[in-house]
Amino acid sequence: MDLHHVIDIARPALSDYLLKYLRSRVNILIVVDNEISLSPGANAFGIERVIRLLRDTSVGCMHFQVDVGVRSNVPFSVVASPVGTAAKYLGFRFDSTLPAGGRVIDAYDEVWCFGFKPDNFGGSDANITAPGALPASNAELAVLTTWMNNRKGGVFATGDHDYLGASMCHRIPRVGTMRAWTNAQGVPPIGTALRIDTNRPANAAEMAGTETIEFDRQSDAVPQPIQWKAWLSFSSSPLHIRKRPHPVLCHPTLGPIDVMPDHPHEGVVFDHVPQPDVGFETVTIKSI
Repeated sequence: MDLHHVIDIARPALSDYLLKYLRSRVNILIVVDNEISLSPGANAFGIERVIRLLRDTSVGCMHFQVDVGVRSNVPFSVVASPVGTAAKYLGFRFDSTLPAGGRVIDAYDEVWCFGFKPDNFGGSDANITAPGALPASNAELAVLTTWMNNRKGGVFATGDHDYLGASMCHRIPRVGTMRAWTNAQGVPPIGTALRIDTNRPANAAEMAGTETIEFDRQSDAVPQPIQWKAWLSFSSSPLHIRKRPHPVLCHPTLGPIDVMPDHPHEGVVFDHVPQPDVGFETVTIKSI
């Protein structure tokens, strides 16, 4: 048997291996409420920089294809060639269907949700499901759940203080019980001493608490240190134990990530412990 014959026999198996293990692109759909800006600008309340960073970043052989959908009241449409970081899908819903057929989300590996609605006023939870807040419908959630379970699609979702982002996100499976979205869940406010402030003090008075930490400290060059928990431990010798955090906190060249951006009014996530009376795992609150 010559070498060419061996290569011909092995080629199908090698092709399958390459497709499975050396896939080089992650397709990400970012979904935003229409209050979230997609344009550049020093004072823009938006994610233009996030989109650019993802598109311009590669990790090993991996790179990222990013499209954007905007939830709004306009009829659903597809922009053939969006300019810059503009949206590809207008009037998007999780169950939106392409003109040629097929669900939009089926073309993606991950969905990232950046929510704003119902508003930034910290009102009643009734505002979350008001029609004008465009809450995710049962039909949308059914499609998204099927995509998560059957296609193993990954979901990232974030709001902020109060109930920001709850209309889109608070009923998404798993996402809805990993962080606080509603007043009933104990979301922290934007102000008062009850807010969760992770800004780092910039001087002795702020450190001592005799001065309020200024809002703009979030824009300085001093990040918030974090303490990561060991996710994996292994030993190369009886006297040498190596540890690392969860892969989400592992930089490919710089090692464990031990700092985060700071912010004067954060949201909260749940430290999961069984709570059978609500049928989910919840409830000790930790700041994020």
